[in-house]
Amino acid sequence: MEQLFEKSYQKSMRTPMQFKRYLASQIDWNSRLIGIKGTRGAGKTTLLLQYAKEPLPKGMVVTTFF
Repeated sequence: MEQLFEKSYQKSMRTPMQFKRYLASQIDWNSRLIGIKGTRGAGKTTLLLQYAKEPLPKGMVVTTFF
């Protein structure tokens, strides 16, 4: 389990924050479930990692599975 946490941490640290995916501003992040569909290499994982790195409102939790 420790290796999984370390891998997840390393992946999030390599996520660039200099640019944001255009879709980020169009998503209603307050929804209980958000599905993101797209072709390989479109930036779906990057979008979620960037959102997870942003400061969240108090009481909000982000869970991601890769």
